[in-house]
Amino acid sequence: MKLTQPLPTLCLATLLALSGACRSPADPAAEAPRPGDWEARLADASISRAEDFYRRGEVDAAREAGRQALFQALEAGHRLTEARALVLLARIDQSIEGLALAEPLIESSSGNEELLLTVRLELAEGYMDLGDPERALLVAHQLAEQLAHQAGALDDRDLGARYRALTFHFQAAAHRRDGNHAAALPSERRALLSLSVLADDERLPLRRAVAQGLGDDLAATGDPATAFEWHARASDLAHRLDDTPARARAVLGMARDLTALGRPRDAHDHATRGLELARTASNPRLLADMARCGLGALHALDEPADSPRFAIFRQALAEAAAQGADP
Repeated sequence: MKLTQPLPTLCLATLLALSGACRSPADPAAEAPRPGDWEARLADASISRAEDFYRRGEVDAAREAGRQALFQALEAGHRLTEARALVLLARIDQSIEGLALAEPLIESSSGNEELLLTVRLELAEGYMDLGDPERALLVAHQLAEQLAHQAGALDDRDLGARYRALTFHFQAAAHRRDGNHAAALPSERRALLSLSVLADDERLPLRRAVAQGLGDDLAATGDPATAFEWHARASDLAHRLDDTPARARAVLGMARDLTALGRPRDAHDHATRGLELARTASNPRLLADMARCGLGALHALDEPADSPRFAIFRQALAEAAAQGADP
């Protein structure tokens, strides 16, 4: 199947169907890229182009280059390169379902351990970026199992930094789920140190999650001033990523930090701004937490209980309760 004209616009499901039509699962040539294979080299080049486009915000060009890479991988019969292209397209299209399509290809592949490691890492990062940390953690466990039998796999500086940052962040998140912020803090700092090896514009979703985690841990361990700085960093990154729920969580953290610092007026202003973010995010729990923070700030300011500002937060609290948030 030689490509002689621009690729048509195809959804991921159609591309996967083409994948099944172009190769047999039993075909041994489909197991791993063969060094020097021309189509595999073309696919790798197309993936690199797509990643460059996506990093620069040229989404349409990135999608087209990703589709080109997928067709080239299909022609070569390379499961892992095909999986890489599917993961990339899923991240471009913000599709959890697209990431899931790549998993059977990854798990049925063998023969190129270095590429398998790379694809699993990209899959874990994809789940993390698209808001499914549980699935990302499962893939990270598969990575750890592979690394236990693969000496020197992380000798590549960037690959090692990406893996360590993700792993340390997951460790911190597990400690936070157990309510142990003191144990989470050093793990999150190690994640931050690992990310410092990479270019500043790489792994922005993970950088945002690490910044939010550091802010939450520092606030819980008695350092609201530094916590505010990290929550502000998380808010800036969420704004760059156009991630409204994450931005709302960061603003809530900032409002709570300001309350702890004895600055109720500033805390009120942040909570007021956070109400609209929480509404836009359609998150009743965030809306309720923001309203409670705002009400606490007004109490600290000795605001009259019948003031219009009190009414704004009471209304938000009632709105959140009507949507199922805890009263």
